[in-house]
Amino acid sequence: MGIAQSLKGQEAALRKARVTFPVLKALVAADADTRQEIVERMEIGARIDTKEIAAIRKRLTEAKLTPEALMAQKNVRLVAAAARKRSADTAEAFRDRLASFALELKKMNAAELAQASLSETVRQDALGLRAQFMDIFGAKRTSLDKANLNSAAFRVVAAAEALKRICEGRFGNPVHYAGVKKWPVSDTQIIDVLLLLSGHSVPLRGWVRGRNAITELPPHRYRLKAIELCAGAGGMSIGLECAGFEHVALFEYDADAAATLRQNRPDWNVVEADIPNIDFKPKR
Repeated sequence: MGIAQSLKGQEAALRKARVTFPVLKALVAADADTRQEIVERMEIGARIDTKEIAAIRKRLTEAKLTPEALMAQKNVRLVAAAARKRSADTAEAFRDRLASFALELKKMNAAELAQASLSETVRQDALGLRAQFMDIFGAKRTSLDKANLNSAAFRVVAAAEALKRICEGRFGNPVHYAGVKKWPVSDTQIIDVLLLLSGHSVPLRGWVRGRNAITELPPHRYRLKAIELCAGAGGMSIGLECAGFEHVALFEYDADAAATLRQNRPDWNVVEADIPNIDFKPKR
């Protein structure tokens, strides 16, 4: 409908130029002046892509501004770019500092964690991290009781709670968790939640909850088996492997795709054959 309304009368020029669908979408989204210039270029044989449409649109928009307004607009973009750069640097520094802090805690045994909970150095580090955390995420957050356990909001709230308990010395001793029902409910979970926030991968102990959730690969004897038809170069095959499936066989007619499968997974049973010619009875 957008094409019919915005490009009415230009169908012959668009057809002659063999315009791609992304270019059509960009033309519909553009203003009338940009569309007019693009179509005129197409009529004289110019090849147009989405990048060129964006450049023309920007040039025509800036041409309508006074020099003062154009300078003001550029300054707004400059400030926004500087703010994004500063935010990225701040986030990276916070992740590095948080990872270093959590990894040090992860090395400790129960007795050492109990000592760490009394350490003024550990508490000061936690206070500094919590201040950075508040600057980045803000003070207003969903409560742990209302947060969806599988959401990013839950992970942020749990991290805030973890830092709070470390600052208050309420970790490193089982007595601190007596009667605690909300996350995190153990020293391990306190450390895991901080590692996750810093970008480190940790075992998904209790993080993903639900009737059908799988938090780790099952033992080999319990793994579901898969037979894949038209496996191609193995995109879905690798996804199934990551999800814990055991490949019984992968069938692929194309020789190059089959060679790719064998190269990347020598232990897979790759069958290079045409599907209608295969007897699947032995695979039942």
